[in-house]
Amino acid sequence: MKTRLLLASLFLISGSIQAQEARCSSHPVINVLPFEVTEDFSKTYRELQEIGASNGEVGLVRVRSSVWVSKDGCTATVGYREPVLHVASELTRDACAFAHVKQHELEHVRLYREHLVGIKERIEARVQAGEDLFQASKTEVLAVQAQHQAFDSPEEYSKNRTECSGKIARLALNRLTYK
Repeated sequence: MKTRLLLASLFLISGSIQAQEARCSSHPVINVLPFEVTEDFSKTYRELQEIGASNGEVGLVRVRSSVWVSKDGCTATVGYREPVLHVASELTRDACAFAHVKQHELEHVRLYREHLVGIKERIEARVQAGEDLFQASKTEVLAVQAQHQAFDSPEEYSKNRTECSGKIARLALNRLTYK
């Protein structure tokens, strides 16, 4: 009797889980993290290189991509945690160079913000098409990288090298002090 009751309970639980997964796969709950950027102009050029700026970059927007999916697969929380806009501290002494680099980094901030608009709908569409909620969420969170790469084109960096009488390029080349 106990064995039959246990088996019947397992089938009910299994059926309940399958029904829940079917319900969740067609209507997941998707939460988007707030995107509030802080600014930090205290790090030197060298320190920016140490935390992730590519060689020659004097500004950086750092984020931590985040995807969390509940155990039941019904809820996802997505976004970018702890966004920080950095401009090398050496540039704070030159209004033109500082403003130019900060504006470039603000464009990256704009790309993140715009990407978050509609991310719920894009994830839902992927799930409707049969993609797993975690994979759909991860794909959409990381998709913004292509936009950043397109923005950081050779033309954009060429323009950056000539702005402000070449002061930005000199800092990147000297890698020591801003003169």
